[in-house]
Amino acid sequence: MTSTAGEVLTDNSVRVLLDPRVEQEDVEEASLELLWLFLEERPHTDSTPHEHVWLDELSEVYAHFVRDDLLGVSFLLLHGDDVPEAERAVRAVLPTVTLEEVVAALATASDDTELVNALRFLAAALPVETPELVGLLTATARSGAVNARGAFVTAAAYLEWPRLLDEVARLRDEDPDQGVRANAAIVLDAIA
Repeated sequence: MTSTAGEVLTDNSVRVLLDPRVEQEDVEEASLELLWLFLEERPHTDSTPHEHVWLDELSEVYAHFVRDDLLGVSFLLLHGDDVPEAERAVRAVLPTVTLEEVVAALATASDDTELVNALRFLAAALPVETPELVGLLTATARSGAVNARGAFVTAAAYLEWPRLLDEVARLRDEDPDQGVRANAAIVLDAIA
């Protein structure tokens, strides 16, 4: 189920993608403006990214600021009782990127850099699988650009959609670039 404002992960959870210009300090300033209570900082580990966690006591929503260094994308994971209100408040004080903007960027990318950036944001959004998204992503896997094919492999690893993993298997077996083949093999081994 998608939302025009953010990607709904569950009935009481949403992932809000932050504009690339937003830094951790900007989120900390916004948390003060939103009167969030700071709860904890979770350090980066081999399996988890660095996080800061706040509680919005008014809406009873937890806000996790996550910087995914592999993707180079930051987002807020909001979960709790009144997520829509917390999401509106976040979008009022911080520049964000919507899923619709990411899909449009993927569909209209005019060069490899735009395509790779759109793939990074799409992976971070963790959208619900649709035929349109599968088609757009599969087209990038068949792109002549090695960077785009590599970014596709990373996005497919995050999304784990079966049709995308079939394409990753094709890249593992047939891609002309050894690096793409190797990364595709790593992804498939890790997911298996």
